[in-house]
Amino acid sequence: MNSDRFVIFYDAEDYESSLDFYKNILGFPIINSYDEVHKRGTMFLVNPMCELEIMGTGKSSTQTHPAPQNVRLKFRVQDVDMEYKRLQVAAVKIIEEIVDKAWGERVFVIASPDGLLIHIYQERD
Repeated sequence: MNSDRFVIFYDAEDYESSLDFYKNILGFPIINSYDEVHKRGTMFLVNPMCELEIMGTGKSSTQTHPAPQNVRLKFRVQDVDMEYKRLQVAAVKIIEEIVDKAWGERVFVIASPDGLLIHIYQERD
C-alpha cells in the first residue's frame, strides 16, 4: 500500500468541548467541517500528511457511540517543555508528568475532553 495521507477520526462524546480543545487548546487549524441533521464533524490539519477528524451527532440526534478506548494519540513537537508549560497554564488535564524515557523521548500525557490519552513528545539528542 502506498498512502499519502493518514486520517484519524472518532466519535466525540462531547463534540463542542472536543472542537474547542483541538482548535483553541492544541491549536490545530480547521480545514473542513459539516453540520447536517443527524451528524456533524470537523477536520483539523495536524501536519501536511495527517488529519484529525472529530464527529458528533447533529442537533436533533443523541450520541450513541462511546468515546474510543484502547487508542492513544501521539504528537511529536519541537519543544516539549514549552508545550508542557503552555498546556498547564491552559488547565489541560495532565495524566502523566513530563519525563525522559529510556528509548530517547521526553514525553508527557494529557487527556482530551473525551478521555482520549494524548502523548506529547520530543526526541532527545
